[in-house]
Amino acid sequence: SEDGASGVLHLLSYFSLFSRAPVTVWLRRDWASARLWLPGEEEAEPAGRRPAEAGVEFHLGSAPAYGALEVSA
Repeated sequence: SEDGASGVLHLLSYFSLFSRAPVTVWLRRDWASARLWLPGEEEAEPAGRRPAEAGVEFHLGSAPAYGALEVSA
């Protein structure tokens, strides 16, 4: 957003013959919360937040083929 109170990170997973591994997103800014939006879903799911060295991590589970992580201050 223009005021810096929210943002979106688009996630794209390339095809693999191997199973999809869990995904962790690390961001330098200490965002308060995040929601994962997936195609075909009407509601976003909260992402697991964990403080990390010099930032914050959000744990998303298995990598979606496409998703959008919406972060909020």
